[in-house]
Amino acid sequence: MLAEGGMGAEIVAALDQMYLFNLGTTHTEMAITGDDISFLFRETANDLPEGSAPALMMALEDRPLESFGLVDDGEFMMYLGLQHVPAKAMIQIDELMRQAENAEGMHGPLSEIFGEMDIQELQQTMELMKAMQVDKIIDSTLSGEIGVALFDMPDLNSLMENGDNMQPSDISAAVAIGILDGEYVREMIGTYGSEIGMTPRAESMGGWDVFDVPMMPGMGILLNDSMLVATTNVDFALGKLTNGGDMSVGACQAHFALNMAALNEKFVGPGMKLVAAEISDDEDIYWPVDSMKYLWDVPEQDGLGYMTLTSRFGDSAECEMHMKKAVFQYLMYYLTTIGAGAIQSEMH
Repeated sequence: MLAEGGMGAEIVAALDQMYLFNLGTTHTEMAITGDDISFLFRETANDLPEGSAPALMMALEDRPLESFGLVDDGEFMMYLGLQHVPAKAMIQIDELMRQAENAEGMHGPLSEIFGEMDIQELQQTMELMKAMQVDKIIDSTLSGEIGVALFDMPDLNSLMENGDNMQPSDISAAVAIGILDGEYVREMIGTYGSEIGMTPRAESMGGWDVFDVPMMPGMGILLNDSMLVATTNVDFALGKLTNGGDMSVGACQAHFALNMAALNEKFVGPGMKLVAAEISDDEDIYWPVDSMKYLWDVPEQDGLGYMTLTSRFGDSAECEMHMKKAVFQYLMYYLTTIGAGAIQSEMH
């Protein structure tokens, strides 16, 4: 019935281009085991057109994240690791241009969306990149992995007081890029690194070549045959990569990990105090901190552990999430404590 009218046909065509008619089964699991809570989301697709973005994405193999070596000792605030980044970007851009081409002459929602975008400029840019063989250079030089690690940073109060005076050295972090041709990257650093004052150390350390930036103490680059790491604290990151740790993550498409204890200590806890002060600074207001901790059986902060999200492809697209039960306990503790104070403030 929907497809009979002109607008109905436009809507059906739009839904078809979004592959909604190719959706298969969706499966969700939740499990609580001791202090751990886990979620599993799995989705399948049927008869995806050959060469379509979803089909190409699903064909990308799961791979181990070498950059996870930056955080496998557990001493970090946040980590994000991604695989096949250039390939996925190209797939999405090609899909975007294909859908824009299909939307020409239509008067439905897709036509309105693409009408506001400068697709022609994007097409010209992509044609230029392919003519210069930029895509082939990337494929032959980079593995497709990108990892971002945040080791430490100032807390919320420090950011509010001194945020305008922050320096790169105040944040301990690293960005890792997977490489295939280590010698080519070494040549590039040797050729252009001197322009920013980058100097190599005399000897490699633990299999890593180290390049310092003297004008910015602490900053530098670590390089081996399979990964380049740019960091604000080169010796600290080097120690992370050479010492190793007990945490691990299997082959995947992407992995995200957040240290909930560090997040609570540096941001959530201080933030809740600011919210409480904003609600009321009346000394007669009673904040039921101890009673709410008892009510929700709030554990020590270390019990918050890590929250992780991992995605994998295969016969289905899968996302797995893990966190500690303490995260829920702390959430309820903060909400009920702040809520009790807010109610008293209104009564005064």
